[in-house]
Amino acid sequence: MSVKKLLVAALLAAGVAGSAVAAEPFNNGAAGSRLEGTWDLVLTFSDGSQVASVLNVAAGYSANNGSVIHSAVLSFAPPNPTLPEQGAWRRTGRRTFVASYFGFSYTETFQPFGRIGWRHAITLDKNGKTFTGQAVFEVIDASGTVLFSDNVQSAGVRQRAEAP
Repeated sequence: MSVKKLLVAALLAAGVAGSAVAAEPFNNGAAGSRLEGTWDLVLTFSDGSQVASVLNVAAGYSANNGSVIHSAVLSFAPPNPTLPEQGAWRRTGRRTFVASYFGFSYTETFQPFGRIGWRHAITLDKNGKTFTGQAVFEVIDASGTVLFSDNVQSAGVRQRAEAP
C-alpha cells in the first residue's frame, strides 16, 4: 500500500474514532460512574409510605444509554396487578441519569386496565454503590387518562453477587 493510502486510511480511522468520542461526551469510564447493574430500592411516596423494589439496568448501544426492568413488592397486588415495568435510561452527566419505564396493568379479574409508569432522575454517589433519585409515578387507564400521579423519592443500593 502506498504512503498516501496509508495516510488517508489513518486520517479516516482517526476521524471515526473522534466522532465516536464526540457522540459520547460523558463516557469517561471513571470508576463509580456506571449505572448498569441491579439495585435494591426503597421508594418513598409523598404520603410517607415506602415500597421495596428492584431496578435492573442494562447497557444499550453505547455507555450512555440502555434498558431498565423494574419490579416492586406490590407490583402484582390488587387493585391493579402490574407486570414488571420496562423502559430505557440515558446518561445526563458524569453521575446523573434519567429513566422512564412502564408496565401493563390489569383489573383484579386480569382484564387489561392500562399501565403504570415512572419517570426517574437518578444521581449516583461518588463510589457508584448507592444512588438517590426523584421520580414521578403515574397510573394511566386504557384511554391514556392519568388517574393518579405522585412525586416519589428513591434510594438505591447496588446488589453484589454472593458466593454459596
